[in-house]
Amino acid sequence: MADQKLTQLDADSAPSLDDIVYTVNDPVGVKEHKKVTLGDILGLFQSQYHKAEMTRNSSEAYAASGYRKVNLDTLVYDTSPGQALSDTATGTFTIQVDGRYLVHAYLGFTALETSDYGHAIVYKNAALVRDGHAEFGGSGGTHAHCICILGLVATDTLEMYTWTDETGVSSLTTEDGKPRMTVYRLL
Repeated sequence: MADQKLTQLDADSAPSLDDIVYTVNDPVGVKEHKKVTLGDILGLFQSQYHKAEMTRNSSEAYAASGYRKVNLDTLVYDTSPGQALSDTATGTFTIQVDGRYLVHAYLGFTALETSDYGHAIVYKNAALVRDGHAEFGGSGGTHAHCICILGLVATDTLEMYTWTDETGVSSLTTEDGKPRMTVYRLL
């Protein structure tokens, strides 16, 4: 084995996270021959992906038109390494690593009537950056989405708001478990 090229070795048909892989650090300059486990390589890839989702677990009624923060109070998942991306106490996402992020805000409304509007809105650093609009033309419910890609830096905050044009009913109500906001870091 000591006299074989790497390409001449037998393939490992059942690799595990503690298996060791050969690496060459700085192959262009001064070469350093090192080892790394497959688990460490997997951890390197996972450290690059920051993603989280929060939802509101109960309905919320809006009795008048206007902008309102959606109180996201339940963590669905947060796979961000180190400090968490999401905070259910404030319903806020705080960016930990600079990058481009895919952001999806989603609301489900019940009891809308003709000409009622519901919006899912993304706020960045306490200011509106994207608005997703939904209009409903009959009795029942509808959904509003806001999907955007944003360039964000560490410490930027994201929040979900709604704007409702409640004209035909005494209140608009979000569906249980439907208000949600998802944030993914794109590589």
